[in-house]
Amino acid sequence: MPNAKGSQVLLDWATISYRSIMRVAILVVLVLALGGLFWYLKASLHGTPEEMARLDIGRAERLLREAGAAAGKEPSRAASVGRADHLLSEARAAYDKAAKRAAKAETKLGKARKKAASKQKAKPAPVKEVAEKSATKSKVAAPPKSQARKKKKAAKPRTKVAAAPAADESTAAEDSFVLGEPGVELH
Repeated sequence: MPNAKGSQVLLDWATISYRSIMRVAILVVLVLALGGLFWYLKASLHGTPEEMARLDIGRAERLLREAGAAAGKEPSRAASVGRADHLLSEARAAYDKAAKRAAKAETKLGKARKKAASKQKAKPAPVKEVAEKSATKSKVAAPPKSQARKKKKAAKPRTKVAAAPAADESTAAEDSFVLGEPGVELH
């Protein structure tokens, strides 16, 4: 029965269990996983463009044979089949030419890889030898003409590494350490 002030508002409460939320979440995950699997299989079954071209040429050959049998001896249909045969032979020639180019490129790449690998194996790491030369015996070679006019950079001084104190010095330094001022006694 409505109140005198206005209409009564009915408020219904609904409870949602964790179990139903989990069911919906699992259902969404399964749908996404199945969609991803379908997309992956669809993409992987298409194959490479070369395989697809071979399949298309095979289908075209089959359809051309069927069209030739269906055309019979009618001249307009025979002319259409002849044009289709010509286009099919051009497609075969283009595919064969592309396949030969790809094989040739693959061969060159294989040879280049083998050559690079053999160079790395044959060439050992360079070993630097230290030779002592006196300043009076060594002669300075004349620089090439291209480098004669260039400014030469000053040699960078090498940083000197301080030698670590000897074991005797470090123990002596530890023995001479005094905690307080001289003459002050600690109790």
